[in-house]
Amino acid sequence: MLLDKKYAVITGSNRGIGKAILKKFAENGCYIIAHARKRTKEFEEYLYQVTTENRVQVYPVYFDFNDGDGMKKAVQDILKITRKIDILVNNVGVVNNIKLFQMTSLQEMKDEFEINFFRQIEFT
Repeated sequence: MLLDKKYAVITGSNRGIGKAILKKFAENGCYIIAHARKRTKEFEEYLYQVTTENRVQVYPVYFDFNDGDGMKKAVQDILKITRKIDILVNNVGVVNNIKLFQMTSLQEMKDEFEINFFRQIEFT
């Protein structure tokens, strides 16, 4: 398989595009470090299902990209799982405002940019 025994870190893997990527990577034999902001029963059950159906290892990691110290600790936890990361899918992102550009404050834009750009770089 294309991704057989490769290690991938997928941020925002508990829903949407991240969840779909997690499933596809697992189907192709990839070991996955699956990030979510919060631990939920639904996500844990999904990871168990993916693990058993595809016979791959999936390791959940939980932290909020708003919490820089928590993110740094999570990186240390990931490096305890594996020192070899073949793939990084930086999928996490926020959209705080669904309104017209001219109605969005500069602070709101800075808050989104902090997560969607600077924290992505820091995590990488």
